Amino acid sequence: MGGPDIFYLLGDIEIDTSDDSSSSDDDYDNNLLFGFAIGAGYEFQNGAFIGLKFSRVLSEYYDDSDVYIHGIGVEGGMKL
Repeated sequence: MGGPDIFYLLGDIEIDTSDDSSSSDDDYDNNLLFGFAIGAGYEFQNGAFIGLKFSRVLSEYYDDSDVYIHGIGVEGGMKL
């Protein structure tokens, strides 16, 4: 798995800072973010599958700041 990703933010994200303050009520400047993802998965013979994916957003969440979003996802399921 891999390639470009497009993210559309539906709600607020809480940001913790090192000075014990947080910002969760601020409106973000960018709803539509661009990034990339890379991952790997495995499908078993019975149709079950598992995967692990890393995503990194390359566009800024707030204008004029260095706040970026990234994450690791674990997925699993069964092919019907």
